[in-house]
Amino acid sequence: MYLARLSSYRFKAWLCCDRLRPVTDPRDPSAMKAQINRTFTFTLPLAMAELAYISMAFTDTFLFSLLGVETLAGAGLGTSMLHFMTIVFMGLVAGVGNLVAIAYGAQRDDEINATVQAGVLVSLVLFCMALCVVAVSPQLLAAFGQGDGLVRDAYAYMSVAVWSVLPILLLRVFRGLSTGVGHRISIFKVSVFGALLNFPLSYALMEGVLFVPQLGILGVGIATSIVALLMLVTFLYDIYKRERFRNWQIWRVRTSYQSLSCAVRNVLQMGLPIGVAYGMEAGLFAVAGLLAGSLGAVALASHHIALQCSIVAFRIPAAIAQATSALVGQSFGASQPQMVRAFAMSGLVLGAAYSVLSSFVFLVFPDVLVSIFVSANSAENFAVIQTATVLLAIAAAFQLADGLQVIAMGALRGLRRTYMPTILTVSGYWLVGLPAAFLLSRIDGVSGIWWGLALGLGATAVMLVLLLHRVCGNMNAKLDLQTMKGAT
Repeated sequence: MYLARLSSYRFKAWLCCDRLRPVTDPRDPSAMKAQINRTFTFTLPLAMAELAYISMAFTDTFLFSLLGVETLAGAGLGTSMLHFMTIVFMGLVAGVGNLVAIAYGAQRDDEINATVQAGVLVSLVLFCMALCVVAVSPQLLAAFGQGDGLVRDAYAYMSVAVWSVLPILLLRVFRGLSTGVGHRISIFKVSVFGALLNFPLSYALMEGVLFVPQLGILGVGIATSIVALLMLVTFLYDIYKRERFRNWQIWRVRTSYQSLSCAVRNVLQMGLPIGVAYGMEAGLFAVAGLLAGSLGAVALASHHIALQCSIVAFRIPAAIAQATSALVGQSFGASQPQMVRAFAMSGLVLGAAYSVLSSFVFLVFPDVLVSIFVSANSAENFAVIQTATVLLAIAAAFQLADGLQVIAMGALRGLRRTYMPTILTVSGYWLVGLPAAFLLSRIDGVSGIWWGLALGLGATAVMLVLLLHRVCGNMNAKLDLQTMKGAT
């Protein structure tokens, strides 16, 4: 059992899921340092898990490229379609973690069980919807003018990879349980396990190794589903072999229909705005890709290179946001508004520090990053390298805004605020970012698109941080008012 000894806090085995009991004023500078340290230790395994997860997407793209350009295009189309749907569905069950953290802080174990059961039920419904969408995907893709070869390859991949959707959603639900109660090491171990298994299994099924038949695109899709299922089973085994999780063995707990229906409603009330936000964010970058494609192959290739680098860099602020959301949610459930503000601030400070580091890397080492994707062996490739280097410099300019907006969003979700943050996010992305990207693309080409994205992310970050400041201020004002009434 781990006992964190900090100057102004006593944490009783936080990594073993015991609840936070602050003993001093969290506004004290030494206490603030302790909270930053706590947020950092909470974030570290989540960040490693995020990087391991994103490596799996790179692996699939690399394997598709071995099958030829046409196969890469068709399978990439199927991957993009399935990924977009999965991202939105993951948003719909993402609220499970926030609700669990709040219930855990308030020591309401029955509510935790009902929330996880509701997440499982919602995941099953969403999986049925995914099956229906994939079943009609050939008609949908054909209606959007995609060629027969692209449709065939895209459907070949989606028809088998769609079976990974249910394990992924269930893993998200139980990850919410684990993270919500302060346990993170299991998701780290399982993510690394999946990343290490994905490449050899996908390659063996794609190319045919030893007794394994050569299945091509189908092989990669089958491997994706197998890895997702094994990750889910391994994760469940790893957490439920621990004694501290025995109170939340949902298959052994009977929940009344009224409690379950209320929990489903709460999960959807939290999840719907998150799913919309996820979809709008993915849609923004998809439209930006279309704008870049209209400017030519060099612009599109440069856009994709810079985007992939930004996606990898973004996983760390995303992990900080998850940690901040859980810590804020636990403090909110325990009715500790000062701790809510302190953990929200520590998350923003950590995010700002990392953003400075990632901006430095983008500015100082752009040639190293670009060389991962393309080599300067032709005039066209040299043009791509030059353009991508410029885009990485622009990406460096909005790293701070990108990190702060996702962390502020995570903190607000920990406070069960989802609708207004989603409205602000959609406004920043689609009412500021997209129009600016369109207009500036006519002036400065693909660089203009990225400056437009930077404006949208900046506007979103400012609005969300101000909203978080106001919400935390209102909570502290209510606490002061209650204290005054108690004194009188």
